[in-house]
Amino acid sequence: MALTIPTLDLEQELYYKEVGDRKVRLLLQLPRVRKYEKAPVYLIIPGGGWAMAEPESMIGMSRVSVDYARDHGWAVASLAYRIIRHDPVDMEQIVSDCMDAGRYLAHYAQKLGLDMGRVVTSGHSAGGHLALMMALAPQGAFVRDSVLADPFRVVACAPLSPPTVLYQNETVPQTLAFSMDELLPGTTLEEWKRYSPVDWVNARSVPCRTFAGTHDDLVFPLSSELLVKAYEKAGAECEAVYAQNGGHCFECKVPGAKVAPDALEIQKMLCGYLDRFAPEK
Repeated sequence: MALTIPTLDLEQELYYKEVGDRKVRLLLQLPRVRKYEKAPVYLIIPGGGWAMAEPESMIGMSRVSVDYARDHGWAVASLAYRIIRHDPVDMEQIVSDCMDAGRYLAHYAQKLGLDMGRVVTSGHSAGGHLALMMALAPQGAFVRDSVLADPFRVVACAPLSPPTVLYQNETVPQTLAFSMDELLPGTTLEEWKRYSPVDWVNARSVPCRTFAGTHDDLVFPLSSELLVKAYEKAGAECEAVYAQNGGHCFECKVPGAKVAPDALEIQKMLCGYLDRFAPEK
């Protein structure tokens, strides 16, 4: 497998995985200011219905928190993953790709000066789902097409508009405006549970702060509510921040109203969340 060997350039595009003729990439941005011997990592994952995954889009959406992170000693990684319909892959492979990005960074952590024992994940929509999976699921459970086994540790997660339950039944209400079975037909209920973050929550789950728009008509705010309830039942820490009048990207969905907190305020809240998990000086 032809993995990219990273350099110490402040910004670089790296290929962390190769399957057949498909190379999967991530964008790595090292700290502008080195505050720590090893830089903690802010790992952000783009969304797009698991059918698009452009790292540049997540960096753009997270520009405020990305710049803050790099100016305060953090490294930032935004990763792509194989996508349905294009590659095609199932959810097992998509989650494994994201885990492999973490394993890749851990493999080169010493060279890059990264603290892969202090990773905070975030992402929007499908990327928020994958950020939660990286934070909650055991790494060893998702190793499809993997070649590296280097461990990393997620210490917190801050997903934006995340799908947290990928199925519905007599006890789980609808949380998405679409059916996952239409995206990945043939997936069983047990498999959907395996790919649903709420089903991985336990008493040892890492702290989480989830953000959702009250008027999100794609991933319903109920999705975040169910995540909080799962955490509460397990006795672990999770809080939800609801953007009043906000939609899927925290845009205003109520004519004449204001979104509160709005997208900029949410980014500033993410900066504060990173501060909470920064290393002690």
